[in-house]
Amino acid sequence: MTFSFLSDFARITVLLFLFGLAVTIAFKILSGVIGLGGLFYGIDSNGHRKISPERIQMFLISIGVAFQYIAACAKSPGSMPQLPDGMLEVFGASHAFYLGGKAISAFRKPVA
Repeated sequence: MTFSFLSDFARITVLLFLFGLAVTIAFKILSGVIGLGGLFYGIDSNGHRKISPERIQMFLISIGVAFQYIAACAKSPGSMPQLPDGMLEVFGASHAFYLGGKAISAFRKPVA
């Protein structure tokens, strides 16, 4: 057994696992087992559902960073890719904005 065989076997096994995981998650989302109905909603200080801009921007930034990373992986499949300059800072600022919104809403008193 050669090292290249083991390397190829491990790569194919990991890819098959990730593909199976993606198919399973997609199937569960499409069949309604995993609900996404409240993905962009939060609860205000009165207990009512409201659209959460913090969640929307964090979702969009996370998807953007993920696509940037996938694109970097596609460019250099044999090595660990680098994110573009500033991308990690944007990702951190996005999460800070989300957590800041959560902190503010946690300390806001309900309106009587």
